Amino acid sequence: MIDGPLKMLPGGTYWYATSYVCTGEIRHTQLKGSLDNPYASAIWMKKTCNRNASGYCINEVDKGTNFFTSFNPSLNDVVALWLVGVYSVGGSEYIGIVHEELVGHSSPGSGKTRIGLAWSNDSGNTWKYLGRIISQLEDPIGNIQGAPYMIKDGYMYVYFHDEKSGAGVAVARANLGNVISSARAGHVGTNLWKKYFQGIWSEPGMGGRSDSLGIQGISHSQIVWSNLTKRYYFATSRMSWNQQNTFVKLYESVDGVNWKFSKTIVEEPASQQGLDGGYQYCTVVSDNASANHIANGSFYVYCAKFKTSATNICSSQRNSQALHRWKITVQ
Repeated sequence: MIDGPLKMLPGGTYWYATSYVCTGEIRHTQLKGSLDNPYASAIWMKKTCNRNASGYCINEVDKGTNFFTSFNPSLNDVVALWLVGVYSVGGSEYIGIVHEELVGHSSPGSGKTRIGLAWSNDSGNTWKYLGRIISQLEDPIGNIQGAPYMIKDGYMYVYFHDEKSGAGVAVARANLGNVISSARAGHVGTNLWKKYFQGIWSEPGMGGRSDSLGIQGISHSQIVWSNLTKRYYFATSRMSWNQQNTFVKLYESVDGVNWKFSKTIVEEPASQQGLDGGYQYCTVVSDNASANHIANGSFYVYCAKFKTSATNICSSQRNSQALHRWKITVQ
């Protein structure tokens, strides 16, 4: 079952896909395919990590069986990780933006959730989980969602949901140079990440307050920059939960803080969806396959469409999905 946005690697030939299987494990697959057919072939599929007797992720010896092969020594309660975004530093070096759930086996639902960073120096074949950079105010049981990123004026911006601080999409940022140097050293640095609150970047990424940016929808998504319009574009989605229409919407911004609604890409009535059906997990890539979500006058938005659903997550109906794509032209 599709369980996150696709991640396009530089060049547009290789992708990562994340899926959830009924054993409760997350699978990470490297795909080889074009912009027209990302799922053309699978190169490999790996489990999330090597686990100890308590089910926590630990370092792997072989460096070939699992997706996350090593962990910062301070991380001893990691359970569930999703790679949501990839930033190409150059050459074989990548930074991964990670969505984390079930910290310390917390429950119910998604438990305690975090946004973290990972590092690869072998073109994404293996990853080290460096640590956590963002948590919600008061650390509730609930999904932080996220984590699309963008780059502006030498800073990396990462977006997430903060339930206790406005119940909407929020943002934190850090100096990109410091993020990269810390990642090369095997960690996330100290107090690099600051949440945007009351007009300034003042609150700590871990546990601080934040402002809602007024963006509707699920933030398991991505952002693209247009060299033509000098704007950022953020795709969000909503499923047909609680008999709501399912949609994919596009927002735009010049500064990464002030976002305005751009267009509705698709909207369908809840009555036409199955139980918990609809659109989720949107991927945004340039139409020329450039690295780091940099487009010119057009880009593609891909979203998973849950055709039908069922209470039993392992049923064939629950796994009835398709990948939809739209080409967006801006001016």
